[in-house]
Amino acid sequence: MFLQKRLPDKVAYAATASILALAVDITRIPIYIMFEGSAILDEYILIPCLVISAILGVNLGKRWLTKWKQTHIRTGILIAIVASGIMYIAEATKNLGYW
Repeated sequence: MFLQKRLPDKVAYAATASILALAVDITRIPIYIMFEGSAILDEYILIPCLVISAILGVNLGKRWLTKWKQTHIRTGILIAIVASGIMYIAEATKNLGYW
């Protein structure tokens, strides 16, 4: 959300958020391969499906970005962040045995 004030244009905001996500994934994927490489490669059929899904998602996102208003995009992102936070807290409390 800190990017909203610095990047008022929705295209610049989306591009910056995408680059940040890419940087996180580039650092995370080698760790997964190093520790769980054989398990990941056992599911080799999923890799092309995931790549195709990512490409389709990018194209769909481009279309939606031009059609949706900036306020709707920001509201959607905020709702997704809050929902994922609630899900992480619920999962952590469940794993810790609180319920």
